[in-house]
Amino acid sequence: MGSNMVPGACLVAAVLLLSPAGGEAQRLAEAQSFGVWVDDAEQLIVGIAELTPGTDEGVGFAIRCVRATGALEGSMAFGLFPPGKRVQAAVRAPSGRVERFGPVGSRASGFHVPEIVGRSDVLRLMNAAMADGALISNGHNSIRNRIPNAENAKARRLLITCSNR
Repeated sequence: MGSNMVPGACLVAAVLLLSPAGGEAQRLAEAQSFGVWVDDAEQLIVGIAELTPGTDEGVGFAIRCVRATGALEGSMAFGLFPPGKRVQAAVRAPSGRVERFGPVGSRASGFHVPEIVGRSDVLRLMNAAMADGALISNGHNSIRNRIPNAENAKARRLLITCSNR
C-alpha cells in the first residue's frame, strides 16, 4: 500500500480484480447492496464494488470516516482503460446533476483509482453517489447504484454521524 493512498481506495482496489480493458465501449455494472462495509473502532468504510459485466475488472467507490478525528476520505475505482482515452471521475445523481472529481486525463497504461480529499468534495461524492439510480463513471467503466434509498440514507447518516466528532 502506498503511503499516500487512501485506505478506502486500498480496500476497494483489494476487492476488485483488474485486468486489461478490451475495446472502447463504455461498460456498466450495477450494485444491489453495499459490498464494502467496515465498521470497527478505528473507522467506518461504506462503498460498492462490482465486476464489470463480461470482464474480471471491477468498479466502485468507498467513503471512509476516521473515528478518532471525524475526517472523511473518498476513493473511486474504475479499473483499466484503453491507452490514450481521456477519463474523469464523475457521478450523475438521479436528479441528473453531474458532479466531477479530479482532472480529465489519460495514461498510456495503468488503472484509474481517484482519491477524493477535502470534506466538501467527499460530501459531494457521498450525496451524489449514495442514491438509488446514481451513475458513478469515468466515461469508460461505470457502476449504477441500485441500492434502495432507505439503505443509502442509512449509510449517509452513519457516515455523517461519525464525521461530526
